[in-house]
Amino acid sequence: MRKLLVVAAGLAAATAGAGADGRSAPRDVGVLLVDGQTGARQRLTAARGSAAWSSDGRRIYVSGEARGDVRPRLPFAIFDARGPRIARRALRTADVATGDVAVSPDGRRIAYQLPPRDPELLNTGDLAVAALRGGRSRRLLSRTSGTPAWSPDGRRIAVVRLSASEARGDLDRQPARVVVVPLWRGRARVVAVGLAPIWLRDGRLLVWSGDDLVVVRPDGRGRRTVLRDVRAGEPSWEQSPDGGTLAVAAAGQGSPRYHLTLVDLAGGRPPRRLGDEQASDVAWAPDGGRLAIVVADRILVVDPSGPAPARELARIRRRQLDGLTWSPDGRRLAVTARVPARED
Repeated sequence: MRKLLVVAAGLAAATAGAGADGRSAPRDVGVLLVDGQTGARQRLTAARGSAAWSSDGRRIYVSGEARGDVRPRLPFAIFDARGPRIARRALRTADVATGDVAVSPDGRRIAYQLPPRDPELLNTGDLAVAALRGGRSRRLLSRTSGTPAWSPDGRRIAVVRLSASEARGDLDRQPARVVVVPLWRGRARVVAVGLAPIWLRDGRLLVWSGDDLVVVRPDGRGRRTVLRDVRAGEPSWEQSPDGGTLAVAAAGQGSPRYHLTLVDLAGGRPPRRLGDEQASDVAWAPDGGRLAIVVADRILVVDPSGPAPARELARIRRRQLDGLTWSPDGRRLAVTARVPARED
């Protein structure tokens, strides 16, 4: 899951009718920047997409939604943290929407899904890397899907790989696997059956395997389940800045009500449920002392130690919110707001 300056309320009001890219759209739709103290918001772009911060907080990368039926293109844009767009690209992508563009930790490369070379592989793409600012793409692996995950050192990429039968749409499908792909030398290695891999700060991988979250080494060894019964359709999780705790939104744990759960990654303490709110997204502030969560159309700030009640930071009425991510200085949040499907 996946992340600057304070936005004044006057600026938020002035930009409510149009995004930083100058296009008009319904109010509070697109990628928004939310002040972490006041809740004032500014629209970065009116187009749907997901945002990620550069490591120094000076840039924001936005992956859009694939467009086109015959030759789909995946919009990708770079914004200055103050709002203006710096650059944009339209990347060729697979026919099936297969995830966002992932920027390497050093901000020099991107990884994404190219259309497969094999025309029979209808449900997948080819993992590719390219320079951030442009140039030819280099294919690394076929039959891949989802958003690639860069290792902390930028030398490897974890990605979901489908079986040949599933990639062709056959009925006898085999489960997807998480594969670690070296950027330059070595062979791709299967590390687990599952989806949605992210790298932990110690170099291990967190994988959604079945209904469980498991931690596994990049060589495929040392598998350990850290949370069971994670059954929501699109769960969200993020590691704490100190690396010791995982915050998970939409963890069922036998209850029909989803909620926020804190997981001790060292395994010394059992998972701890934090409140009864039906959280659907979570982001950990860089100082480690705050969690931002999405509850329906609200963004709440929660103390991970538990005793203080949640504080409502912003309410964006009649909007579906996801993609929460803090700026590196902890002063702003990026979030994607969309009109719920029933209101389209």
